[in-house]
Amino acid sequence: MAAQKALSAVHRTGERFGAGHLIDVLLGKATDRVHAQRHDELKTFGCGTEFDSDQWRNMYRQLVACGVLRSDPESMGALKLTEQALSILFEGQRIELREPRARKRSRPTRSAALPAAVGSPSDEALFQELRAKRREIADAEHVAAFIVLHDKTLRELAARRPATLNELTCIPGMGAAKIAKYGQAFVDVITAFVEPP
Repeated sequence: MAAQKALSAVHRTGERFGAGHLIDVLLGKATDRVHAQRHDELKTFGCGTEFDSDQWRNMYRQLVACGVLRSDPESMGALKLTEQALSILFEGQRIELREPRARKRSRPTRSAALPAAVGSPSDEALFQELRAKRREIADAEHVAAFIVLHDKTLRELAARRPATLNELTCIPGMGAAKIAKYGQAFVDVITAFVEPP
């Protein structure tokens, strides 16, 4: 049951992470953060490769919408288990969700809507401006820079240059919580770089 896998990822990672990280665990992506947390050693690591990241994101949205999970704004949008979630996870309680269809062949994801990330001197210049903005945000929140966004995500932003909050959904590492909290700040940096006054 897909919902149980999704909830298991929340449980086994200690209810301290948002959907983006949980999806990386389910898909078996050995990112720096996954490796640093030793989540590549979990039983759930790589157990959800029958679905893609968009399908898992939709699953998490449904679980939040129906009250099985809650997003904790005080923990950077970390997903927390509710009592209903514990019943589903440990007592086999059923829940009616629109489970995604397992993918049978590779197909383009939403990220294809924006050009693929490629490096250039211009991209590097924008990347440095995005890093400066990230440092400004991290200092203001008294957190490490990677808590705001990873370098990999900043490079994707620099290469693809999304102009709207909606386009940010195509960027790996930009989940709903990150977009809501930081999206406009980074879009503003990109817009100012692309269309200088």
